[in-house]
Amino acid sequence: MTVNDTHQLAGNTLVLRRSLAGGLLTLLLLSACNQEVQPGVTPCDDPWGVGCSLSSGTLVRLQSDDPRPLGNIDVEVHGATVSQAWVQLRMLGMDMPPNRFALTRTDTGILRASVVLPYCSAARSDWLLVLDLDNSKHAIAFEIAGR
Repeated sequence: MTVNDTHQLAGNTLVLRRSLAGGLLTLLLLSACNQEVQPGVTPCDDPWGVGCSLSSGTLVRLQSDDPRPLGNIDVEVHGATVSQAWVQLRMLGMDMPPNRFALTRTDTGILRASVVLPYCSAARSDWLLVLDLDNSKHAIAFEIAGR
């Protein structure tokens, strides 16, 4: 092995160590961002029509003329007597950008928010709607058929 080969090998080793360190740091930061306790997941077959009932009796219903990535979806929560309510859309096993939306109470007592469906580069259609009702988290699993 020549001196040049030794310098080349040392340089490649340094680059590899930096890449591994950078990757490890990225994984640590991502895991730190996702420290939320996974709530129990309620499966929902018809979020667009009948809606989804939580164990508390709260009903969640989605509305959209054309549910597609980067399109608007209206979220309605019926029967929740809470002071603060938030909603976000996520996927299991997928890092998603922050997309937390406040639900506001209408004159009829329904909590409502208009949210933007994130774009999934993996073309998945299985979603989790995570509700935060006075710091009590509830997750509803649903799919967008044909998307």
